[in-house]
Parts: sequence; structure tokens; C-alpha cells
Amino acid sequence: MVNSIRISRGEDTVNHKYATRKQLEQAISKWIKFYNNKRIRQSNNWLTPIVMRNKYQKKYA
Repeated sequence: MVNSIRISRGEDTVNHKYATRKQLEQAISKWIKFYNNKRIRQSNNWLTPIVMRNKYQKKYA
């Protein structure tokens, strides 16, 4: 078993056991996609990081 600490959307940090390394990698990949593409931030005027980055790039390109 592969052990990891999982930080998820608004949930408490919990210990989760993955049967394989591949399952762990898939879970991490899914979380990173959420973190960069879906997670809104008050400090970004309630925009996702990727939307904020795109606005910045258009403004200063």
C-alpha cells in the first residue's frame, strides 16, 4: 500500500491509502488540475489561477 496525505477541496486533510502508485499519481494529477483550473481565490477577484494568469498575460503582452 502507498500512503499519502491528501488535501482536497474544502475537506480536512486525511490519510488515504492507495493500492498502487498509479492510483496515487492519478489522484495527484486530478488534484493539480482542480487546483489550477477550478479553485477560485478571493485574492484573484474570485477567479481561478489560470483565468487570472491569462488576464495578466493579455494585459502585459
